[in-house]
Amino acid sequence: MEVVATGEPGATEAVEALVRELLGRLPVAIEWAYAPHIDLHEVLAHRTTDPGVVARVWVDFSDLEAASVIVVAAATDRFLVRWVPTERGNIEVEQEAVAQIIGFTVEAILEGAEIGVTRDVAARQILAQPMAHPEQPPPLQHRVGASEELGAFVGLRAIGPGPAVGIDPGLLFALSGPREALVRPLLVAELQYEAPVDLEANDVAVRLEGVGGTLQGGIEARLASRLSLRATAGLGADAIHAQPQATTGSAFAARGPFWLGAAVATARVGIEVRVAASVSLFASAGFDLDMSGVSFPVSANGSTEPNAVPWRAWPVASLGASVSLSRTSAPQR
Repeated sequence: MEVVATGEPGATEAVEALVRELLGRLPVAIEWAYAPHIDLHEVLAHRTTDPGVVARVWVDFSDLEAASVIVVAAATDRFLVRWVPTERGNIEVEQEAVAQIIGFTVEAILEGAEIGVTRDVAARQILAQPMAHPEQPPPLQHRVGASEELGAFVGLRAIGPGPAVGIDPGLLFALSGPREALVRPLLVAELQYEAPVDLEANDVAVRLEGVGGTLQGGIEARLASRLSLRATAGLGADAIHAQPQATTGSAFAARGPFWLGAAVATARVGIEVRVAASVSLFASAGFDLDMSGVSFPVSANGSTEPNAVPWRAWPVASLGASVSLSRTSAPQR
């Protein structure tokens, strides 16, 4: 079964999940795709018989007044055309109704039943609707602005030999283009706490703790209905509190605690999986590049030696969850 859906992503994704659940027990594979609008020429186009396709379905949630569903039985060229009025304040009712129409119709097709009407009758039904007149400002398409997300994550960052691996919990705010776009720009701001970690070198050690933040720009590409790939790069800064320590048997006396700043460049690649209409899980990996050449002098005698010197490139990985803060705007006419 081939499905093309358009409209508010949360609604279409919810219907996809319901349809897959309804048809999961039947011997039919579902290919679900998203489009910016429904092309009626494609809907009404004559096609050669394909024994591998049971039905073709078009779902439109871009009209605030009603959702539209068109199901075509591939073998008989029969059309089922339905409009489902919007239930004010209860979008789940509309989504459930659309999913039930698709599920029951496809099940009937598989059982050999004759659905709907002929192509000519369906064409008159479809063309009688506003969706049939693309030369007018399309009432079907929502104009969706920027999408915002707020999330929390836990990261791991290796800063030096030992290994010295710190745990970095934090918050992020992401601003991106419209959710239905296949590729969209992305801006991410992260703020994190850098939990204590010990960095050792020869006869000295230093305990590091601090806070950091980055601003990253990049792109997000949708790989599937609920799966996206993210790639970002940016700049940031760390404020690090260092507490020097002399290791056992060392001839050096440790100096007192001090603060140090570091400028960093960062690059990340990750995936995001939407588990609900407004909730996503994400994971990423990359590195932070120390642009300040940070080292930590720990001797109390005023010498710059010995130093605890971290790596210049710090591998990072993170796992977290985010919540969408966006609402789809009303259609522009």
